[in-house]
Amino acid sequence: FISMVSVQMMVSNRQTYEETSRYSEVKENIRFAMLQLNQSSRSIGFYGPTTTGLPDIVTPIVSGLTCLGNASFSDINISLWVVEATDVSIKNCLSHAEPDSDVVVVKYATFVNEYTLNDYFVAVSMAESKIFKYTGVGSIPFPTANILKYTPYIYYVKNNGSIPVMMRVGLDGKAVELSNGVEKLRVQLGKITGNDIRYYDTDKLPDINDLKAMQITLVVRSEGKSTQPNDKTFILCNTKYATCSTDRKNTYHPVSLNGMNKYKRTTLMATMQLKL
Repeated sequence: FISMVSVQMMVSNRQTYEETSRYSEVKENIRFAMLQLNQSSRSIGFYGPTTTGLPDIVTPIVSGLTCLGNASFSDINISLWVVEATDVSIKNCLSHAEPDSDVVVVKYATFVNEYTLNDYFVAVSMAESKIFKYTGVGSIPFPTANILKYTPYIYYVKNNGSIPVMMRVGLDGKAVELSNGVEKLRVQLGKITGNDIRYYDTDKLPDINDLKAMQITLVVRSEGKSTQPNDKTFILCNTKYATCSTDRKNTYHPVSLNGMNKYKRTTLMATMQLKL
């Protein structure tokens, strides 16, 4: 009898440890994913300390991706683009993106310490700014005090049937895994309406001018199955504060999906100010 109780206690302690580990894993993954999105959102549209607006492109920007239109890294006129993964501009370059999640395209420049061959940089002064491909000292359009590297990214969710992952793709076209377990990435863009900010799914956005904020919602699950899975509905677009798409599901209820309700899950929503 004593042996049986000891075994039961060991099993119980093991299950408690595993559930605690899964919960910690989910929390860590969702924090890291949101941190990456937050860092990029703070820089959207920044091309250096200048008063000249967007830089001129001296050398045509060539990317390792085949995205179209506003999703293309070669077009800097729109520095932020959010679109559902089923959009044709995304399907051409990210065929494995989770179709019920958003794809976020951001474009900006970051300060770096040195030039690297065959990468794109921004030469900037108060009077002018130019994007160029660095092939040596002679390729720099004019002397500049700062070194800024053109840094566009695409964020999206990849779901290959096992563990979903939030991915990031840079100018070279290489996809990097950022955070495991990210199932849903939903983004609304905010505009001033009266005295408040109203958020919109992109297909309901009146226009892309004067965007003030970006609201991001993530749903992340554990990598391993749980004995205490979440039995709840996650809100992806809150109709009280946002104009939501009529063509998409605005909630996510894993229990209604065969075999998908066996994981520990959590959600996180963050609002980020835009300085476009």
